[in-house]
Amino acid sequence: MTDALPLDLLVRGGTVVTDGAVRRADVGVRGGVVAGIWEDGGPQAAASGVDATGKIVMPGAIDAHFHTNTGWAQMAVKADDPTSATRSAAAGGVTTVITFVWGNAGQPLPEFLGAYFEMASQLSITDFSAHCGVRPEPALIEQIPEAIAMGVTSFKFHYAYRRTSQGRTTDDRDRLAAMRLIERHGGLALFHCENGEITDFLEDELGTAGKVGYEHYLASRPNLAEAETVHRTMLLCELTGCPVYIVHTSARESVAEIVAARARGLPVHAETCPQYLTLTNDAVLEWGPLAKVAPPLRTKADAEVLWQAVARGEVEVVGSDHSANRREDKDAARDDFRKAPFGTPIVELMVNLLYSEGVVAGRLSLERFVDAVTASPARLFGMYPRKGTLQVGADADILIWDPDASWTVRAAELVNPAGYSIFEGRNLRGRAWRSWLRGQPLLTEAGVVAAPGHGRPVARMPRPGLEGVQGAA
Repeated sequence: MTDALPLDLLVRGGTVVTDGAVRRADVGVRGGVVAGIWEDGGPQAAASGVDATGKIVMPGAIDAHFHTNTGWAQMAVKADDPTSATRSAAAGGVTTVITFVWGNAGQPLPEFLGAYFEMASQLSITDFSAHCGVRPEPALIEQIPEAIAMGVTSFKFHYAYRRTSQGRTTDDRDRLAAMRLIERHGGLALFHCENGEITDFLEDELGTAGKVGYEHYLASRPNLAEAETVHRTMLLCELTGCPVYIVHTSARESVAEIVAARARGLPVHAETCPQYLTLTNDAVLEWGPLAKVAPPLRTKADAEVLWQAVARGEVEVVGSDHSANRREDKDAARDDFRKAPFGTPIVELMVNLLYSEGVVAGRLSLERFVDAVTASPARLFGMYPRKGTLQVGADADILIWDPDASWTVRAAELVNPAGYSIFEGRNLRGRAWRSWLRGQPLLTEAGVVAAPGHGRPVARMPRPGLEGVQGAA
């Protein structure tokens, strides 16, 4: 690549935040990748130029926890598909998503992953990858090396959902067998940590007592049901040496378990989500089934511990856990928390909430805000330095963030087709202004401009560079 060649794009005068550094600089793009960063004024020859003065220039955000309709039977009831879901993501500043993909019982792992990649290649607006769901099937577990060869390096396990998961819940024997293979082949094991036997027992007990209103939902999934399985996951990690990642951490006791395990030198990583940082069980009392997520929204004390953990890098990643159910399916369970589907639409607001309630509120530094949605997930999931950074040679996934934008969440004005938001009426500061995916316009002031099929699959590298992640042992 010759520096004398004109640039395709030059983003001028913004505050560039990437890889823990903040500086005023120009960012140049050529051939879909970052061609240079100049602190003393960049080249003037560019086919297109954008003035980012007064704005933040950062890598496009990565949502490492994303659900949509992937063709699997249970996901077919989602309110969105890879097109509408990734359009929502792009509207919020996200340029890459990692989708949870599960097959049907007995379906070979390469078959259902391949089907997802084929579908998403036709429908996705952002770039995409997959987390592979692991069922309690020995033949599927033996196929884990095949998934890694396909560029899928992360594998999801459930302790909960024994009644509703359509055969997804594993036991410790399955987990240990899978973790041996994951460790050997350079992958990462992901865990939804809630003890299903505890939650089922408590749900039955509440049901017998007629306590099925949403004021009782939190009692059915207490902090200790999460913390117990986090602790058990740490033991499985210690037994196998397999790196683990706790998804959607919500309880302060879980944070304590993660920090203690990392202090013992275990390869333990964690994420949380904006809903656990910015909402409490009061939102469930207000919104009922629309706010039914798992783990549940908890207390202000839990949220404050999570904010501190994110700020210190003990919880490295913030993902959305976007899961947009149809409103009619949620509303059908207004009188019984047990019957409502789990999940809420949130990807469009993920970066907004983290910036407004984190940076603007003084809970997070600007550098840590950017890292939590860019470099940390990119490193953990084998995308770095192709994604999650603005260093020369990286994909030109660029987000210009307007820190001065002030706006109010209105579901009717959001892109996602679910038509509701449990953040309705919240006033926010900061908003995605412009973005590019591999150097091509994704988001403009007119909205999302990329078409379905613009997104490409991201093949991930095994054994990601965990040593570079904030908080890594």
